[in-house]
Amino acid sequence: MVLELKQYDNFDKCLAYIQDCMIMHGPFDGLLGFSQGALISAALPGLQDKGVGLTKVPKIKYLIIIGGAKLQIKPLAEKAYSSAITCPFHSLLSIFCYVARTLQICVSDTGAAIRALAT
Repeated sequence: MVLELKQYDNFDKCLAYIQDCMIMHGPFDGLLGFSQGALISAALPGLQDKGVGLTKVPKIKYLIIIGGAKLQIKPLAEKAYSSAITCPFHSLLSIFCYVARTLQICVSDTGAAIRALAT
C-alpha cells in the first residue's frame, strides 16, 4: 500500500486553527510535526512567506519534521515550495524509514518533501 496524499479536506480551516492556537498559546519559535503534521509543518513557512497562512503570527524560525511528505495538490505545492524556506529545518528520515517499513508507506514522499524545502 502506498499512501496517496492528494486530498486535503478543510485545509484553509486547518491553517486558521493552527494560527488561532499559536496566538492563544504562543508565541512559538518553531514547529515539530509528525506524519501529516510534518506535511503541514513543512509547508507552513512557504505559505507564510506567500501570505497564504499564519499571517497574524511571527515568522517560523525552525522546523523539525518527522516522517512527512510533500503537498501533492499543485496550487498549494507551488505556494509552499516555490522558493527555499528561510528557516532551518531538520528531518528525522531514519525514524520514518522504520515506520514506513512497518506500515508499508512510501519512503520517497519524505525525500520529496526534503528536496522541496531545500531548493
